[in-house]
Amino acid sequence: MNWQAPTSLGWEEPLAFASRFAGLDMALLYSGLQEPFTGGFSYLFVAPLEEKRGSDWTELPTLPVASDGLPLWVGYLGYGMRDAVERGRSSPLPLPDFWLVRYGHCFRFDHGKQFIEHFMQ
Repeated sequence: MNWQAPTSLGWEEPLAFASRFAGLDMALLYSGLQEPFTGGFSYLFVAPLEEKRGSDWTELPTLPVASDGLPLWVGYLGYGMRDAVERGRSSPLPLPDFWLVRYGHCFRFDHGKQFIEHFMQ
């Protein structure tokens, strides 16, 4: 379930590169700030392989013991994942408490060195 060795691509701004996949299911984690504390990377994920939605911690996917440092799952953990004691009123939006997607392709944009790495699962 880990990423394979990457191939390097020439530089292109993440937003322009993401427009190639318009209309497809994708996730873009964009780092528009050029500050030392932001990490200097943006990530684009395309080609979903698996999706998990739910409202209980036991429904979350398990992660491998070893990792290459890249995200395996992209999504959110909502406020509904808090302990049942802390739950307030239900949200007016019909969204699951968590929604995670595992994608087949990851593009990592290095803003400092101006290159893109393409990883596949």
